[in-house]
Amino acid sequence: MNTIRTSHAFNVEEAVKYGVEKAILLQHIRFWCVQNEGKKDSLHDGRVWMYQSVEDMHKHYPYWSTHKLHRMLKSMEDEGLILSGNYNKIG
Repeated sequence: MNTIRTSHAFNVEEAVKYGVEKAILLQHIRFWCVQNEGKKDSLHDGRVWMYQSVEDMHKHYPYWSTHKLHRMLKSMEDEGLILSGNYNKIG
């Protein structure tokens, strides 16, 4: 089964406020955080987290380059829309 979705959804209010591209990524991140609820390894500092590399995100969104995804995620973090953290036990 192909795990890459063939359609993408977003919140219209977020699209109006932040733009369609950021609304799509917010929905993607929200989806994975909901999927991770209740998973002990996804809970850090009282929050549910998701991990996905930009290269993996690019597989979901082949119409965006990895450079564009990096820029969008950095911009979203700067705007306070998302948080990033490093919880890698390997270092």
